[in-house]
Amino acid sequence: MDSDLAPYSVHEAIISGDIDDVKDSLLDGLNLETRSEMGQTLLMTAANEGQLEIVRLLLDGGADVDLGSQNGSTSLICAAVNGYHDIVELLLERGADVEKVDEDGNSALICASQMGHSDVAQILLENGAVVDQEIKLVSEKIVTVAP
Repeated sequence: MDSDLAPYSVHEAIISGDIDDVKDSLLDGLNLETRSEMGQTLLMTAANEGQLEIVRLLLDGGADVDLGSQNGSTSLICAAVNGYHDIVELLLERGADVEKVDEDGNSALICASQMGHSDVAQILLENGAVVDQEIKLVSEKIVTVAP
């Protein structure tokens, strides 16, 4: 991949699972904090698309496991909402903060639960996700949207 290509091209390579192009970009000095037009980091894009080996490559290259988008979403939240338990496990092994929330107060546990990914929710609980906090946040949302 030509290192002069726009950052979104790297995101496209991640989405298509082209690990060789991603490796080449990293070797060419790609900034690991490069964001997509939607504000996602490279790691978030890989986690969102279920690209386990690219997630591993980016983490090995020094990607910040907790760096989020403008709305506070993180790679862990992206993986949890999509039910990618293997990526959730890897991110947690690499130090992802299980309690980070987005601007709406959604944590990875809330997202996994809302999407019916009980296996991912169990992994998050086993890694320190706090249920009491989740219930409090959900209750606050219900009160906020109630007439």
